[in-house]
Amino acid sequence: MVEVRRIALVTDFGAAGPYVGQMRLRLSGLVPEVPLLDLVSDLPPFRPDLAAYLLPALVRDMPSGTLYLCVVDPGVGGGRLALTVSAGGDLFVGPDNGLLALVARRAGPAHVSRVDWR
Repeated sequence: MVEVRRIALVTDFGAAGPYVGQMRLRLSGLVPEVPLLDLVSDLPPFRPDLAAYLLPALVRDMPSGTLYLCVVDPGVGGGRLALTVSAGGDLFVGPDNGLLALVARRAGPAHVSRVDWR
């Protein structure tokens, strides 16, 4: 079980637009005591295959106890299920589209779960 000390947003939303702000506002209402950081918001748009290669490098030297909330998904809001990956003292949440595959593979022991509720 990972003790979440901070939440890091990892998205392809870009700097302009409301989506990062909407996520930040909702999360601050749900868990106001947990620090919320924007790690990156300009990953290659709609390209989880490319972002998957960047993600391990982005998180490599970050402090453990981080929940990485990852959204790079051309079908966001659709029927695709989400995954959680617990690896290296961190927790990753993202779409089941390959985005988290390299993080799970490179972490050594990792626990992957499918989120099957909405």
